[in-house]
This record gives sequence, C-alpha cells and structure tokens, in this order.
Amino acid sequence: NCTDNFWIGFDDISVYENSTVDMGITSILSPNNNTGCQLSANESVTILLFNYSGTAVSNFPVSYAINGGTPISETVAATVAPASYYDYTFTQTADLSTLDYYTITANVNVTNDVDAGNNNITHHVASTDANITVEVQADNQSGQSWEIVTTSGDTIFKHGSYQWDVDSTYTVCVIANDCYTFNWHGGGSNTVTVSYNGTQVDQTN
Repeated sequence: NCTDNFWIGFDDISVYENSTVDMGITSILSPNNNTGCQLSANESVTILLFNYSGTAVSNFPVSYAINGGTPISETVAATVAPASYYDYTFTQTADLSTLDYYTITANVNVTNDVDAGNNNITHHVASTDANITVEVQADNQSGQSWEIVTTSGDTIFKHGSYQWDVDSTYTVCVIANDCYTFNWHGGGSNTVTVSYNGTQVDQTN
C-alpha cells in the first residue's frame, strides 16, 4: 500500500549449495573483423567459457570447427572457479586467408554436465577484400531494419529493428567479385546512406 515506490516482499526463502556441473560457452572472441576484413592464415581462435557449476572445473575438452570441417580438439588444463569466466585460446590456429564467409562452431564437453544447451556456440566471420558501409539516421517510428543479400540468396548481414531517433554506422565485409542487394524494411522518414569501399553509392530519405 505505497505510492511512487518500488518494493518487493520475500517469503519461504531456501538457501542451498549448488553441486551440479555445468560449463558453457558464452561467445567466440576471435577471430573477428573488428580491425579489418582481410584475415590471415594464422588466426587465433579464442572462446569465452563460463562455469555455471557450484564447483570448480578443470581438465576438460573443448573444440572448434570451421564450415563444418574436422574439429580441432584440445584440453583446458586450467581450473575455472564457480560463477567465473575464462577465455581459452586454442594452440591450433585457423587458416582464414582464402576470401570467404566462415562459420566457426565451438564446443565444450564436461563429464556429467547437466545442461547441454550452453555447450555449443556459432560465430560468423569474413575474410574479404571489400566492404559496404551503411549509415542510418532513423526517425521516431522505430522498427526499421535492413539486410545485405548475395546473388545466391544468402544473407551475409542482417540488422534488427532500430529504436527511435538512432544515428548509427555499420561496416560489412564483402568479396569484391560478388554482387549484393541491400534491402531496407520499414517505413517512416529515414536517411539511409550506402557506401562501397568508402564511396557513396546510394542515399534515400
């Protein structure tokens, strides 16, 4: 019975020690396109692990595979404390020197893991020789989105719905010899500028 206050009442509280085993992967940190589109023949693969368990976990297997190829398997010898993150860099690097769009899938496999739903993660990265930059000044209607699609119908990048009054710029790595379609979804009054390798090719309002 209060006004202009946020409150919560607790009852029937139980405190217990979590004794389950649950190690998961939250993200693949590298390789990425943060510093450019062209990748090398010796790219480090780093995954971010999180120990959801109530006990420490050590000496467990992890692996990664590129475009569905043969997995690279290694063992994390470190001890990861409960409720803690740990980033692991594989000894075996990845050859991403060929111009292409790559899908990297990583896996962690701990004995008696109670939740297999967080054991795998997929990451997309490109090794390319060109880029498309999209600058959007969205209006106050929100909900607009866009995507870049290849001639074969593959979506290489998709931006979800914008909120209102947003000004943002995204750079998408593309292969120079391919053709692409830029699709804008949603109405309203927006300024959308598309550039290829720094040269403006289209602008709509």
